[in-house]
Amino acid sequence: MKTHKKWRNTIEKKLVIILLTVAMLISVVACSNNNESNETGALEDVASESLADKVGTVKFGTDGAYPPFNYVNDEGELVGLRLKCWRKYLNEQGLKLK
Repeated sequence: MKTHKKWRNTIEKKLVIILLTVAMLISVVACSNNNESNETGALEDVASESLADKVGTVKFGTDGAYPPFNYVNDEGELVGLRLKCWRKYLNEQGLKLK
């Protein structure tokens, strides 16, 4: 009886490993981007220009309770790593963070 359970556990472990490997490969293939327009960056430039022209400001909501990611400093301003990253990214896109 113990050999049967041991054999079954081994088969189940191998099956799980195989299924996870297949899922990972499918994810990698699905996430790979072979679109030629993205290689030239033409679509990205058009999208970022029109977004900056249309939107201008992005609102970011948070509770400020997770230092160092976001917290309220002594002056009552919301600061932290997450906000710093968002500001840098949005500045590169020509947008402002509110």
